Amino acid sequence: MKKFITILLAAASLFAVSCQQKEEAYEWGPKDDANCYGVYFPAQTLPSVQDPTQAPEAQITLKRLNSNGAITVPIELKSNENVFSVGQAQFADGQDETTVTLSFPSAEDGVNYTCELRITDPAYASYYKDVNTTFKYKVMRVSWLYLGVENGKAVAVSDPAKAAKITWVQNWWGEVHTGTIKFYEVNGMRTCSTITEDVDGFWGTGNELNFKWDSASNNIYFEPQYVDAYDASNDIYMYDYYGYYNFLNSNYAGSWPDALSFFSQNPTITCSYYEDGQINLYVHYFYVMGLGGWSIQNFDVIGYVEGLSEAE
Repeated sequence: MKKFITILLAAASLFAVSCQQKEEAYEWGPKDDANCYGVYFPAQTLPSVQDPTQAPEAQITLKRLNSNGAITVPIELKSNENVFSVGQAQFADGQDETTVTLSFPSAEDGVNYTCELRITDPAYASYYKDVNTTFKYKVMRVSWLYLGVENGKAVAVSDPAKAAKITWVQNWWGEVHTGTIKFYEVNGMRTCSTITEDVDGFWGTGNELNFKWDSASNNIYFEPQYVDAYDASNDIYMYDYYGYYNFLNSNYAGSWPDALSFFSQNPTITCSYYEDGQINLYVHYFYVMGLGGWSIQNFDVIGYVEGLSEAE
C-alpha cells in the first residue's frame, strides 16, 4: 500500500509540473535617452477656417523639457493630401519654446485638409513623459461673409459694416440680445456663427451660437450648444431633436453621421428653419451634463432679421 501511495504521489508531482505554465521573460521597453530633450506639442487651438487673403500657413508651437543646447528637431509629416510641408523647428541654447511653420500653398478654397505632425526620434521625444509628441491640424481656406439685406432680400455681403442687425429672443431664459451673423458657404451649406454686440457672446458667457443653414431648403441644423455653467462642475447644453437622439438617447446615439442625415431620414420630426426674416431654432431639450435635463419642445430661440420681417 505504501508503495502504491508513493507511486500516486510521484504521478501527481509529475502532473503538477506538467501543468505549470512556462513564464516568458519580460521584455522591458526602451529607455529614454539620458540626454533626451523631451520636445512636445503643448495644448493649443488654431483656427480651422482661414481666409484666402491670409498667408497659407500656420505657426505650430513646440516646447521642450531639457533646454540645454541649440537643436534642430526632426519632425515627421503625415497627410493623405499632398499640400502640406513643414519647416525646421529650432531651439536656441536655453530656449524652451519655439514655433515651426506649416505651409499649404496649393490648398484649394472650400476644401478641408488635415495632417499630423510627429516627433519620433528618441533623442528628442520621450517615451514616458506625459506630453504630446503628435499634433493634428485641419484647415479650410474660405471667405467669411455676413448676412445682409438689399432691397428687402437676404444677401451675402463681404463688408461687416453692411451686415443686417438681428434681434434674438430667448424665451426660456427671458433674454433679448442683438448682433449679426457671419458665415461661409460650401456646396450650398452655410456654416454660421453669431456676433453678439450687446453682451459677451450669445449667452453672455463668451461663446457664440453656431449652426448650419441649408441655402436650398432653408432648414437649419445645430450641434449641441453650450449655454452656461450650471455650477462649478456641470454645464448646460441646448439640443434639438438631432442632438437629443444622436448624443443623449442611449438607444440611438451615434446612429446618424450628421444632422442633415437625421432629418432626411426622419422628415416628420420638427427641424429649425429660416423663413420671412426669422431664424427659428427649435429646442427639444436643455441638459445639464451628468445631472439631467428638461424638455422644451418649441421654437425657443428666434432671430428677427431687421428689414426682413415680412415675406421676401
